[in-house]
Amino acid sequence: MKYCGVLKRMGLALSAAALCSLMLAPGLAGAADVAVPSEKDETVYVYTNADGSVKSSEVSSTLKNPDGALKLSDSTNLADVKGEGDVSHSGSGSSLTWDAEGKDVTYTGKTSAEAPVAMRVTYTLDGQPVTADELAGKSGKVTIRYDFENHSTQTAAIRGVSQTIYTPFTCVTALMFDGDDFKNVTVENGKVINDGNDIVVAGFAMPGLKQSLGTMADDADVPDHFTVTADVTNFELKSTMTIVTAGIMSELDAKSLGVGEFDDASALTDAMGQLIDGSDKLTTGLEELASSSKQLEAGASSLLGGAQALEGGLYALASDDALGKLQTGAASLASSIGQISGKVSESKTMLAEAAAALENAGGSAEELADAQAVLESNKGEISKDDYATLSKALADGAKSAQTAGAIGGKLKDAGASFEALVAGLNSAEQGASSLESGAADAIDAANELAAGAQQLVGGAERRNIAVPQLTQAMQQAADGSKTLTQGMQTFNDEGVAQLVNTLQNDFGGTLDRMNALSDAAKSYTNFGGITEGTTGSVKFVFETDAIKKQ
Repeated sequence: MKYCGVLKRMGLALSAAALCSLMLAPGLAGAADVAVPSEKDETVYVYTNADGSVKSSEVSSTLKNPDGALKLSDSTNLADVKGEGDVSHSGSGSSLTWDAEGKDVTYTGKTSAEAPVAMRVTYTLDGQPVTADELAGKSGKVTIRYDFENHSTQTAAIRGVSQTIYTPFTCVTALMFDGDDFKNVTVENGKVINDGNDIVVAGFAMPGLKQSLGTMADDADVPDHFTVTADVTNFELKSTMTIVTAGIMSELDAKSLGVGEFDDASALTDAMGQLIDGSDKLTTGLEELASSSKQLEAGASSLLGGAQALEGGLYALASDDALGKLQTGAASLASSIGQISGKVSESKTMLAEAAAALENAGGSAEELADAQAVLESNKGEISKDDYATLSKALADGAKSAQTAGAIGGKLKDAGASFEALVAGLNSAEQGASSLESGAADAIDAANELAAGAQQLVGGAERRNIAVPQLTQAMQQAADGSKTLTQGMQTFNDEGVAQLVNTLQNDFGGTLDRMNALSDAAKSYTNFGGITEGTTGSVKFVFETDAIKKQ
C-alpha cells in the first residue's frame, strides 16, 4: 500500500509490530461448509481535510478462514459492500454469507458512522492562527497542533465503585518534512527522526486516559495532543497518516508486569494481632511469676532460718536422750518439710513454664523477620521515611524477642538447681519420718538427720542467694516483655496498618484501574459489525490532506 514507504522512513518498528500483532490471533472457525470466521480484522480509513474534519470513511474487513470452510457467515452495518477479487456474497446486514472457497475473505464497505476518536489540526504562523490554505507557501515559525478527543466510554468497577472510563486508544501520527525547507524541528509528545534529507515526526496521544486514571495521573504526563514547531521556508506539507488503536493497551495486565494482588495483605494484620496477643499473655505470665518469685524469696529466707535451727537442734538432740521430744519434733518436721517441698515443686513448675514462654517469645523473631521481608519486597512502593520507621520498629522488636529468648534459656538452666533442692527436701522428709518410726535408732537417725540438715543448710544458703537474683530477672523479663508488647502495638498501629491500607487501597485501586483499562481495550473489537463467536480487532487510519503551495 502507499503508506508502507512512510512507515519505513519513520522507523516506527515497535509501533508497527504492536499494531500488526493485533492481526495474529489463532482461528476458531468450524469445519462446516458455512462457518463462523475465526477472526475479523477491520481497518477503518478516515479521510480528512487538512484541519482534521472528516470527508468520508471506508472500512476494509478480512475474515479469517483457517479451517478452509467453503462459506463464511458475517454481520456488517456497512453499505456498498464489495469483495476483493472475484469473491461473491449473498444476503446483507446481519445475514451475510461469503463464498470463501476455503480462503480468507477481504471486502470493503462505506460507513457514515463517526469514529470513536475525533481529530482536530490547527496551525499558527509567527504566533498567529492561520488556516491551512493561508499557510501554504508562507515562511516563518510554524506550529502545527493535533488534538484528539475520545468519544468511547465504558463503565468499570474500581474498588467496588462503578466509574466511567474511556476506551484506551493510542494515536500515532506520522508527518514528513523536506529537510531543506524545515529547520529546527521540535515536537512536544513525540519523536523527531532526521535522516539528513527528510525529517519525520512521530507524534502520539492517548485521549481520555488521564481522566480514566483519576488521581493516578495527577503527577503523570498523559497527552491528548502533540505539537510540532519549526522554522519554515515556503511551507508545504505532504499527506499525513494517523493510526488509532486500542490494541496496545489491551496487552496491559498487572500480573504480566509482575504485580500481584494485595488482598492477602490482611494476613499481615492477622499475624501481627496474634503476635501482640501472645506477647501480652507472656507479659501477664511473667508478672505473675515475678510476684510468685517474691513469695519464693521470702520462703527461701524462712527455709534457711529453719534449716539452721534444725541443724543446731539435731546436733544437740544427738547428744541428748530426749527421744520423746525428738519423735514429736520429727513428726512436725516431716510435715513442714513436705509443705515446703510442695511449694518448691510449684515454683519449679512455674519457672519451667516461664522459661518455655520466654523461649517461645524468642521465636517471634522469625515472624518479625517475615514482616521485614514483606516490607523489603514493597520497599519501592512506600516513602523513604515510612520505610525507615517500619524497618527500625521491626529491628527493635526482633532484638527484644531475642532478649526474651536468652532469659528463657537462663531460667531453664536455673530449673536444674530447683531439682537438687527438691531432692534435698525429700531426703530430709524421709529422714524425719524414719526418726519418728524408729525411736530405737534415734541417736543414729538423729546423727544422719543432722548431717542431712547440714546439707539442707548449705543448699538453702545457696538458694537464698540465687532466689533474689531470680526474682530480679523475672521482673526484668516482665518489664522487657511489656515494652516489647507496647512496641509491637505501636509498630502495628503506625507501620503495619498503614502498610496494609496502602497496599489494599492505593495499590489495589491502581491495579483495578490498570485491569479495567485492559478489559476496555480488549472489549473494543469491531466498528462495522461482527458475527457472534468471531474474535474481532479494529484499527483506524486517518489520512489528512496535503497542504500544497501554489
